[in-house]
Amino acid sequence: MICSVSTLCSAQADRSMAKAVLTALTASLLLVLTGCAASQGPAVPTVAPDGGQERMALRSAVLQNHARGVAQLWSSSAAQARLLLEANQALVEAPDEQRLVLARQAWIKARQAYSPSEVLRFQGGPIDDEDGPEGQINGWPLDEAYIDYVVDQPMAGLVQDLKGLPVIDAASLLQRNEQGGEENIATGWHAVEFLLWGQDTNSDGPGTRPYTDYLPENPAALRRGAYLMAVSKLLVDDLAGLAGEWTEAAPGSFSEGFLADEERAVRGMWTGLAMLAGHELAGERIAVAYETRDQEDEQSCFSDTTHLDILANVQGIQQLYRGTIGGQQGPGLRELTAAFDPALAQQLDGQIEVALKTAGELTPPFDQAIQAEDGSPQRSQLSQLMSQLEAVAQGAAQAAQAMQLQINLAGH
Repeated sequence: MICSVSTLCSAQADRSMAKAVLTALTASLLLVLTGCAASQGPAVPTVAPDGGQERMALRSAVLQNHARGVAQLWSSSAAQARLLLEANQALVEAPDEQRLVLARQAWIKARQAYSPSEVLRFQGGPIDDEDGPEGQINGWPLDEAYIDYVVDQPMAGLVQDLKGLPVIDAASLLQRNEQGGEENIATGWHAVEFLLWGQDTNSDGPGTRPYTDYLPENPAALRRGAYLMAVSKLLVDDLAGLAGEWTEAAPGSFSEGFLADEERAVRGMWTGLAMLAGHELAGERIAVAYETRDQEDEQSCFSDTTHLDILANVQGIQQLYRGTIGGQQGPGLRELTAAFDPALAQQLDGQIEVALKTAGELTPPFDQAIQAEDGSPQRSQLSQLMSQLEAVAQGAAQAAQAMQLQINLAGH
């Protein structure tokens, strides 16, 4: 598929329409989140008097299990990022086609280890609080020409800006991340992705950056290699730092505060689940691209792996709900919901399962699906998935309300 930030100007009208759709989706969820609470009067304790002790014990167990799982999830993500760093180092040190293929495979694997963690956003956690690294880990859309050469601009980008960026290292790239515009992404998954695949000018496949871009005889090769290594190392450091924030034994860690305020913690879990399912996935990542049909609105556009991102995001939703995040096998929000409303717990579990099945059946690549004819199987799949994810978000809101919790759509 063709992925270029230069297409954005021609899609402004469509994007405005898509944003209106997203606003409508968010508004509909907000009604669900707040509609019942308005008639309920003063808030009552999260744990009802009847069976209160049992529910309190269950809530504590859910949060303990969740905290351990999140720590493991971030640790596993950091471990996969280290393997990506090693693969990229091998490519830079001795460039050839095989090493480029292996680096790309390592990126896909590391990306899939990370993507379930997006259910941890929107709740004031360490990933996206005021000092959180989410913007430097996962920023998109990305203007390729801000980083390196593109079609008709052979000298574009920070890689070749010797005067403006004499030294390429982590500090200088962080300083330039989103400098001068939100699409001026200099770090994170998609910067690495672009450096491995290059600009995507293909209508039926991913980018095709040649390994020769890293050969020493290429004038920009050393700087390109330095850039790839710097952003890859940043990913490792950021993900390892997040794992540390969720380590129970660490004094002053986020996990310590998370477990100390149980009602706030449960509210945050529901917020992350509902926001990812509804606003972010159904809205920002699918509905916008669906309405604009613009390939620039595809997230992992250089590698054509957006369908895998979506699937892993829904897997993260299910893992949080079932208490299996990070490979844990303890109680989750499903069990806690069942303590208040068994039928609702079963219903939401089924809704998540249906969305997961549809996500796993999406016809790749994503850009071809959004550009397909209306009524085609590809477009119908996406439309169906949006509806299913909205149902999950609404079900999450109803479950939170059963616990007398209100979800804040602002994610705080």
